[in-house]
Amino acid sequence: MGTANALQGLGEIYRAQSRNREAEEALKKALEIHSRIGNDMGTANALQGLGDLHRTQSRSQEAEKCLTKAQHIYSLIGDDLGTGNTLRSLGLLLSERGQHDKAQSLFCEALSAYDREGSSFSRAQTLLYLAATYLTKGNFVEAEGSLNEALIISIQLGDDRLQARPLALLSRIFSSGSQYSVTFAAPLHTRAARRQTGDDDILRGAALHDHGKAFLIQSKYGQAQADAYSLSRALFSRAGDARGEASALRSLGTLYTLQGQFELAANRFAQARSTSVAISDYDGELMALGCLMGACLLQNKFAGLRSYCVEALKIYDRTQYLGS
Repeated sequence: MGTANALQGLGEIYRAQSRNREAEEALKKALEIHSRIGNDMGTANALQGLGDLHRTQSRSQEAEKCLTKAQHIYSLIGDDLGTGNTLRSLGLLLSERGQHDKAQSLFCEALSAYDREGSSFSRAQTLLYLAATYLTKGNFVEAEGSLNEALIISIQLGDDRLQARPLALLSRIFSSGSQYSVTFAAPLHTRAARRQTGDDDILRGAALHDHGKAFLIQSKYGQAQADAYSLSRALFSRAGDARGEASALRSLGTLYTLQGQFELAANRFAQARSTSVAISDYDGELMALGCLMGACLLQNKFAGLRSYCVEALKIYDRTQYLGS
């Protein structure tokens, strides 16, 4: 078994180096040994390696044969990760053939396998392939949902390169949508490109903030809150960017205001104000006070409105805004 495993590893190295002939020879020898000694896991691994190799060589029928056999073995022995990987590879193969409905079904099956196995990274990768399939079919809403989940997983994993792809694809969706979506396509696309170079939490938070704005303008309030502003605030906070954190808090407050959750809105606006005060950011404090005034006005709380207005005037007077 040791020889077979070594050949398997060697085949994968050759495949990564695009030395396809050597890769195929090594994987076939590994497959022969694993099959002879009855090692099902090794047999499935070698078949998957050969299937993926054949797919990259456009040897579609051979690839499908190997991957289908591997998937069957993985299912029999209860290997969910292997099952998910082969289902994903088969989905990619069918997608390359233009069989997008069948590919979509296989990607969804792969996601179920990854859920059982608990592989977040593999799930995020597969969500990207699923989203690409949806985009090819013009199903932008479904694509957006898959990309949102992939983005959240990549943020949680802290994988900079993985984050770049959903951000880039989301910018495509926004660009092809309404005139409001186009407003946010450019910053998303720019920040997605910068994610490839491994920038820090500030850029990540800014990209998510833009992402939330795009949802907000489209009245997708729940998504804006869950997928963007809350994560954006957390990233700004971790990076020590108080201005960014205050901006995300104001956006959260606006979101809650639009949902009629005025108590939560006032709390976020107050937090944003405190954050701005802590760094002597008068512009930020004035914006937070303006948001608080708006929330009071919507609730006919005129005493509160007057109080915040007076505090804003004091800031203007203290910083000589009125004289500028």
